[in-house]
Amino acid sequence: MMNMMKKLAFIFILVFVQLAFSQKEYRQLSRRPGPFSSRGKKVAPVLVRVYPVAVDSQNFRIYLLCEVVYDFLQFTRQGDNFVARVQFEATLISKKSKDIYSAIWSDKISLKKFEDTNSRDKFFLSLDSLFLPSGKYDLTFQYHDLQGEQRQEYLLKLRLKRPGAFYSSPPVFCDLSTKAVSPVPYFPCRPLAAREFVPFNTPIGVLLNIWAPGEKTVRVNVKLLKHDQKQPLYSMDTLLQVQPSSAGACIKPPFPKWDEGDYQLRIVYHTATDSVKQALPVHIIWFNKPRSLFSLEYALQPLQLVLSKEQFRSIKSGDAKTRKQAFRNYWRKQDPTPETALNEVMLEFYTRVDSADFRWGNKGERGWRTDPGRIYLLYGQPDRIVDDSLDPVHPHMVWIYNHPDKRLVFTFEALNGRTRYRLIEEHEESY
Repeated sequence: MMNMMKKLAFIFILVFVQLAFSQKEYRQLSRRPGPFSSRGKKVAPVLVRVYPVAVDSQNFRIYLLCEVVYDFLQFTRQGDNFVARVQFEATLISKKSKDIYSAIWSDKISLKKFEDTNSRDKFFLSLDSLFLPSGKYDLTFQYHDLQGEQRQEYLLKLRLKRPGAFYSSPPVFCDLSTKAVSPVPYFPCRPLAAREFVPFNTPIGVLLNIWAPGEKTVRVNVKLLKHDQKQPLYSMDTLLQVQPSSAGACIKPPFPKWDEGDYQLRIVYHTATDSVKQALPVHIIWFNKPRSLFSLEYALQPLQLVLSKEQFRSIKSGDAKTRKQAFRNYWRKQDPTPETALNEVMLEFYTRVDSADFRWGNKGERGWRTDPGRIYLLYGQPDRIVDDSLDPVHPHMVWIYNHPDKRLVFTFEALNGRTRYRLIEEHEESY
């Protein structure tokens, strides 16, 4: 009995250790609260994508696409630039033959502005490629920041189905505003390592590729739909010319017109004898969205500074769905570019809210509710600041705004050792 208990205890410990130290499934997206719902997405700092392109009836050229968010990189000052150096390693093991294929490469990025090094909405792209036969593979991907201690390791599964008479690569997104990556000229524009999401307010192309040696032309239909709607927002048909055995195209849906949210991309290839369907979810994500927009209730509050009491009372009435629609309706009327999803006026307003909260907020009060925060929210950054906060007799600060026909002057009294400021005077001066 004692021996049996020892064996059971050993098995339990072994299973516990395996679970504790097993690698989590690699995910490019994870959920987080907001914006306005629980369907918000958090993006991994290192994105890995394997993009297979059939080169004959049995083999592939796979492109290893890797993106790292700037804020995750360790930059050092070198001359006038800020430089980061990284190393990538991909090891693939065939499940059938146990053959090993690997690629190791180093890369670097150089930036001019220090503030860009902390960006969370910009990614550094690096890529390499390998020649592989069809089959199933276990892929281990390793990332190493050569100037810091950041290391990441991911385990992925790769299945390369034998191309045969027809093979369609999964679609890959490209940033149309950026040129192709050198020295691999396959991509007509900058490819994204993201499999299922694209950045908000960015011109994005969808790169299609097929292997069809027995076809002269292949008709393809592309549709993009909202996740909860049946009517497509975008639909197009085009004809791919196969030369000599493959064909490709870069489809350009109007992504900047669409708001952040969940969508679905559907692709159908029609050959002479059959049709092949592809479908994948697409999330449009606003990476640098102001934090004050992640909560509807909080986003509504600063509007009391620009609305009448009656208007503010109206926009805050009703249930959550009604308030959300009223919020959208208000900002839609202020949008200078209604043909795009980005509302520049709303972006500026809530960027100011974030800045006011960061600079003037404290534990008991939001920054935009303070006197300096309120003025900053209404007028923006002053054209001139006269800071006499350390004056022992009359500690104060003056903000000056220069308008075409007048000058606005706001004077704040410094309190509690410059931790708080109170508006004590405001006036206009004519030129």
